[in-house]
Amino acid sequence: MKENLAETNDLTCQWCNKTFIRPSSFQTHMCEKKKRWTSQNMPGNRIGFNSWVKFYNTVHIGSNRSLSYIDFIKSPYYRGFVRFGEYCSSSRVISIVSYIDYLLKNSVPLDKWASDTVYTKFLIQFVKHEDLYDAIYRTAESLIDLSKIENIRLEDVFLYGPRGKICHMITQGQISPWVLYASPRAQEWLAKLSESEVSFINEYIDPVYWNIKIRRDPDMYRSAVMLLERCGI
Repeated sequence: MKENLAETNDLTCQWCNKTFIRPSSFQTHMCEKKKRWTSQNMPGNRIGFNSWVKFYNTVHIGSNRSLSYIDFIKSPYYRGFVRFGEYCSSSRVISIVSYIDYLLKNSVPLDKWASDTVYTKFLIQFVKHEDLYDAIYRTAESLIDLSKIENIRLEDVFLYGPRGKICHMITQGQISPWVLYASPRAQEWLAKLSESEVSFINEYIDPVYWNIKIRRDPDMYRSAVMLLERCGI
């Protein structure tokens, strides 16, 4: 009788094939794969899935297979890529696509993808070569958010903003070196930093590299100055 009820109401989990007698037990049931399915809209899962697809297509060059989220759920790499997605979300990784390209190009093992050490190496190189407009746009967004939090005008962020917070934003890539070297306000801010603060951000702003870059491309530097003036930074 009970078995017939289960069959009639189709109380069988599509993920683990477990059959239930009561609808309430079926509804509250949460096996591992069902949990993965219900979590698909979480930021870490979305980033993880897209990263896995890119990884799969890179490893299987020429494959015409269309990958679905169900394929991802069944993948032995699921946990590793979700962990990576959660890292990207919590660490506010900039240009996730570029970061994945870097990881794949350098054959970084998956268990190292969610690593501050690896991401820092990528970030230091990325900010040196990224598009000027992307760099200034991202910085403007970050500084606008900071000005709202601190209740100060955007043009006063480098004058009155919390110095430690701004230094931290630089190490996260939220403030591009383009801004620090092309904005008079940012230049004044840099001149006031303590020795320990300079040491904290130095590898991210690489003064030697940027001095050479600006001298070699004065037109780009002038464009940066004009853009920042328009933004009020």
